[in-house]
Amino acid sequence: MQLQLFLNSYSYKKLLGTLVPNCKKCGGDRLRKDGWYKSYQQYKCKTCGYRFSYSSDLPKRRFNSRLINFAVDLYVRIGVSLRIIARKIKQFFGAKVSHETIRQWVKDFKIHSPEINPNSVWCVDETAIKIKKKWYWLWIVMDYQTRQIITWHLSKNRTITDAKIVMKKAKNKTVKPSVIYTDGLWDYIKAIKWA
Repeated sequence: MQLQLFLNSYSYKKLLGTLVPNCKKCGGDRLRKDGWYKSYQQYKCKTCGYRFSYSSDLPKRRFNSRLINFAVDLYVRIGVSLRIIARKIKQFFGAKVSHETIRQWVKDFKIHSPEINPNSVWCVDETAIKIKKKWYWLWIVMDYQTRQIITWHLSKNRTITDAKIVMKKAKNKTVKPSVIYTDGLWDYIKAIKWA
């Protein structure tokens, strides 16, 4: 059985919450569900009467890999929320997908982060955050060009020890950058020289 691998071979209409393939014989989009065969949904074309099975190009998946890749890419690279992605898939493709399904896709189909450039520029900063009515310091080292977080550290205090910890973590993950931007905190200068 030949699988339809591209989104342009699907009719974007809602049929009980799934993308529906076009007829494999005549290409028509007037289909109706016609039972199951080996756990695959069967469809019958209303135009030519051809009966066929539809399955995703991925095992044990209901949706096409391109749609899954589209959703994962929106979440990982652009930072769109899971619920907004689910709404957009429903709006554009007529497919009903829950935000939890998209979260599982992200978990299963992780996109590897690009390698950090050895001549990169780091931004280092700390901010106070409240967790369960207690204040903590969140230390972040980020690559300036890719906006990728290299490392982070959570501490109760804002001391030179914590600055050294976050700089050591960053140094262990990748090579030292050409430039490091800070907010001028004196602890960073000592930590950078120490690391």
